[in-house]
Amino acid sequence: MALSMETLLQLVTLLTCACLYTQKYKSVVLSKVLSSQSVVDQLMSSISLIFAPGLFDVLMAATPPSVAYFKSLPTEDKKRWGVYALVLEKVGRRPKIYIGSGTSQRQGVRSRLRQYDTGTCLPWYVKKALDNGYTIVHKGPLCWAPIPTAGVSPKTRALFLAMEATFTFVFWAMRIPKDTTPASYSMKHMCPWEITARDYDGLCSHSALMEAVAGDHGLTAEELEARALELKEIAREYHQVYYRTTKDADPDAFNAKLRAFNKDARKNNPEPIRAVKRRDDTKRAAKNLATKKYFCIPCDHNFSRKGHFDAHLNGDKHAANVASGIKPKHQRAQDKVIHDRALAKAKANKTYYCATCDLPCGKKNDLVKHKTSEGHIRREEERIRQWDRRDVKKGEPNSIISSYNRNFTGRNDANPATHAFVTSPDMVVAMTLAGTLNFNPLTDTLKDKDGNDFKLAEPNGAGLPANGFDPGNDTYQAPPENRESVNVAVSPSSDRLQILQPFEAWDGKDALDMPILIKCKGKTTTDHISMAGPWLKYRGHLDNISNNMLIGAINSANGEANKVKNFTTGETDAVPATARDYKSKGIKWVVVGDWNYGEGSSREHAALEPRHLGGLAIITRSFARIHETNLKKQGMLPLTFVNPEDYDKIQPEDKIDLMCTELAVGKPLTMKVHPASGGETFEVKLAHTYNEPQIEWFKNGSALNTMAKNNKH
Repeated sequence: MALSMETLLQLVTLLTCACLYTQKYKSVVLSKVLSSQSVVDQLMSSISLIFAPGLFDVLMAATPPSVAYFKSLPTEDKKRWGVYALVLEKVGRRPKIYIGSGTSQRQGVRSRLRQYDTGTCLPWYVKKALDNGYTIVHKGPLCWAPIPTAGVSPKTRALFLAMEATFTFVFWAMRIPKDTTPASYSMKHMCPWEITARDYDGLCSHSALMEAVAGDHGLTAEELEARALELKEIAREYHQVYYRTTKDADPDAFNAKLRAFNKDARKNNPEPIRAVKRRDDTKRAAKNLATKKYFCIPCDHNFSRKGHFDAHLNGDKHAANVASGIKPKHQRAQDKVIHDRALAKAKANKTYYCATCDLPCGKKNDLVKHKTSEGHIRREEERIRQWDRRDVKKGEPNSIISSYNRNFTGRNDANPATHAFVTSPDMVVAMTLAGTLNFNPLTDTLKDKDGNDFKLAEPNGAGLPANGFDPGNDTYQAPPENRESVNVAVSPSSDRLQILQPFEAWDGKDALDMPILIKCKGKTTTDHISMAGPWLKYRGHLDNISNNMLIGAINSANGEANKVKNFTTGETDAVPATARDYKSKGIKWVVVGDWNYGEGSSREHAALEPRHLGGLAIITRSFARIHETNLKKQGMLPLTFVNPEDYDKIQPEDKIDLMCTELAVGKPLTMKVHPASGGETFEVKLAHTYNEPQIEWFKNGSALNTMAKNNKH
């Protein structure tokens, strides 16, 4: 019958989902990766899946396929992932079928099928059948797809395991032990035919859904790609070392082995190896000439191999050309070629590369330092605006009315003079039609195209869904009772995920001679303390997202953002960089803030970051309530001036002593201020809202530390 590949794809997708979501026992990782039919649909349609000829007719037939169908599967030996079938036969016995999958990142299903030729890593019952006189007469794929990139390999591997289980149950390639009925596997419903009508037996011992899914599922696609490149480089270096050490250890044995290898290669390839190498060198030279990979600008010459290029750079001819008096110009040009090549490689690999600034960095520390620079932060700030606005000049007062909560200064259009108002969608439409804030849609009129007055009708509609809200799928998985055995695996090279370490407990002493990291002037929202936008991708990595700490706050000392003086060096640097320097030197610090410090969205990171970078206290005229509580949870001291005018008495370069031992419910703390000008030390009283349990948070280092401590008891 006529059939499109899309129709067969839909059928196999439905069968796979039916297998996945009716199989009671399956690996936890596979359940998470293939969590819904929409995920399976998306994966199926994205991997360019190809099916064996005649598969649809076989699946739709009224009777099960014969062994002849499995023996007709294609036998091309190509590098691709696939689900395959084995046919084993023995004279006088029923044929046997085994269904498996091959997902090697280098060779695909090819490497798995070749193991049946060498007799290595065989499935248990396949090996047993071979020992009993059976012979593998055919092996071929039921479906296949190109080897995916490293970034999507773990998900795609889970999908192939699911398809392996699906075809195993559909064709019932399960081994049925004696005195066991097929129904004992609880998957009999997957087979569309009577199991006893088959003309073969199965050799599969278990469902593939129970197998572990190889791959690091805790990494993003970018991290997986970067990790694959690292492993490739490690393997290359290993083979180079192995090659040299093996040759040096026994040159005669090494050369004999090399000759044997070349002899086999010549036997399998009628074209001489030297001719193949020459052809490859020619292709490589042409490619390198186009990309200027090993191209010497002073000598205007291209090389096919790095070794030839390095030898040329150390040669007399190159030295003479460089010394000819035009070295600076050519050297700059060659440096540009090298830089462009590094830039292209960084873009392609997305490792240690800042997409915002189009800048590759040589190592991770360089990238982290770059992200705290003034230029990067300015570009990031521009990126988080909603649009590139051209109708209003920067600094010109105007108003934006929206129905979403982006009402921070400059958030919508990077114009600090733009007033942002949040209201309902109905009011947004009404104000848009009127074009003025003076319009009252309940009483005022508008003019139509003919100049006639008309009023807007009051909006109407259902306030809530008539049938209630969709509860969605219950995907909660309770943790095991014994959680000590649970290990959260996070790659140490990840820049988006990081295992949190408990904060240090209070040392029980007063804090003396502390610097003021920054004295904030005016409004300091959680967006100033921990910006959103592109920084949100680091929410799972506290150290990386801490590079945005207080970069939007205005320093009262100079009226600028993200510029503070480091009292240990005398230099001006970014706020996060200065805090890190203090932390590395064991110096605790405080922040002095203005009114309603921490207003805006209730971001935990706005409290986590100063704690992580060594802060002890935030001292303000007043706090936004939620941010004050968040600071307490992380073991920070949120304190307010008993006399708000004391804010003006403190200068950014002053040092302070904080009498932490005075912390008690309902009692103020004493802060001693040592003026940088050399004036007399004076005291300031600080209020707080701590209760007894919250004081324990501070003493133990955080609320989480307190919970862990109580749990042990």
